[in-house]
Amino acid sequence: MDFESFAKSWAPEPKRGLRDRLRSLVDKQPMRYKLMMVNYKIKAIVTRLEAQIARLRERDAMLFERVVEALQAGDKARAQVYAAEVAEIRKAVKQMMFVKLALERVALRLETVMSLGDVAATIAPVVGVIRELRHYVKGVMPMLSLEFMDLEETLNSIIVESGEFVGATGGFASTPEAKKILQEAAVLAEQKLREQFPEAPLASEGQEVHA
Repeated sequence: MDFESFAKSWAPEPKRGLRDRLRSLVDKQPMRYKLMMVNYKIKAIVTRLEAQIARLRERDAMLFERVVEALQAGDKARAQVYAAEVAEIRKAVKQMMFVKLALERVALRLETVMSLGDVAATIAPVVGVIRELRHYVKGVMPMLSLEFMDLEETLNSIIVESGEFVGATGGFASTPEAKKILQEAAVLAEQKLREQFPEAPLASEGQEVHA
């Protein structure tokens, strides 16, 4: 046994985790395949967010009824407790709607990339949106933040592969188009929240229920 073999047997290389092994496999795939996988993961996240929003909407409706019932019974203190819970639910729904709507726009952009092939110029705003969303959800949906980190890494590898890499300090998130996508998603989330969730009776008396 030579010295190198002895050294390896004495101090073997650490085993890579599942995430590292999957990342290695993805890195070896063609660019179009990576784009398809990113788009698939984004749509899967959107589907999960839709399901969570639906569950919260059901709970909101139940608590809304309790606000009304408490007011009808003359129990304003209990109505305020329920109204406060409704406000928290709607705040969470608004956050999820914002993320969902932004991701839907990202998915459309990636489909355009796969059709036109102008990878670097078209993906730069997408990376910015994903990066902003990762920071946005970090405190409220930490597991989703990790998924966004994986997406961002894959998108960055695609840009490097395309030969149009902009340095890490380039700041994709600051591109005007990325900001526009996020601003449109925020406005639409607010609009949808007000359309889909009725205003609780206490809102007119100073208890704000919208996020």
